Amino acid sequence: MFSSLTKTEVVNVYRAPKQKVETRNSHVVFIIDTSSSMSSFSDKVLKGVKKVYDTLPEECGVSVYTFANEYNLLLKRNQKKFVNWDKFVQDYKSNVRNGGCTKLYSTIVEAINQVDYKIRKTNNIFFICFSDGADNHSSISSKDCADNVINILFNGMSYSYFYFISYAYSGDLKKIKHPKYKYYDCDNVHKIELFFETVRQNISNIISIKKTQTISIRGNHHSMTNTQTMINNTNFNRKALLNQISNMNLNNNNDQLLLTNKTSKENVKSCKFGKKCRNITNGKCSYKHTCKFGNDCRLKVSECNFIH
Repeated sequence: MFSSLTKTEVVNVYRAPKQKVETRNSHVVFIIDTSSSMSSFSDKVLKGVKKVYDTLPEECGVSVYTFANEYNLLLKRNQKKFVNWDKFVQDYKSNVRNGGCTKLYSTIVEAINQVDYKIRKTNNIFFICFSDGADNHSSISSKDCADNVINILFNGMSYSYFYFISYAYSGDLKKIKHPKYKYYDCDNVHKIELFFETVRQNISNIISIKKTQTISIRGNHHSMTNTQTMINNTNFNRKALLNQISNMNLNNNNDQLLLTNKTSKENVKSCKFGKKCRNITNGKCSYKHTCKFGNDCRLKVSECNFIH
């Protein structure tokens, strides 16, 4: 443990690098009812879709299916940055027509089957469906459709999620119980935008995956979160930090702790070789070195490796 470190062993405490955010490739599939009964609140649905659309990364894939008597691929899968939103709105409104049935189940299954096999195992795939009534025109039953949805969530797509927002719907899709399946029942039209906002927040949380910081200990690598290490705080308590890390199971008491904040060099003597030291550039020297740029150093004091 670190409590047994000898005087000849050096512990250099630096600040950890800033936490970075990475985004898994994502694909969003909208499945929207455009039968005649949708004409009275299609604008609310469109506003809801826009909320979700605006929160997506530019590289996110987007596709849109609409359905009435038949299903229609209104927007073929494309990256968000290449989508013409105004043209999409015009196409969507022109698809909301008088008359028409509701081919809900067949459209859902078709949308699932058309997801490219290459992205099924690696991408976040979000299915967002809205319908205002029961299916009356599909060639498959409510149960068959529900089974297809359950199958993709459990087996077919590793990172798939399904959100079904409905108005006056009753069927097997309402009965699915799965942590990656969400059913929202709108008992009035004013909740449509509210539920789309809930979906937007959920998707936003999923596609932002924070990397954990890594503490490198010579001979060992331990991955720990910021809250566990207290490293990101510039004014951290050095003693408390060492006490906390000393609780880790180390194989060798002679391991040297190498974190990453080069602001704490108290109680370390100056290097007697000065600028002639051969170990300055490779970072192996454990003594103080004065920055040759002095006050003209372009790096912040907290980021420079040397003493000011």
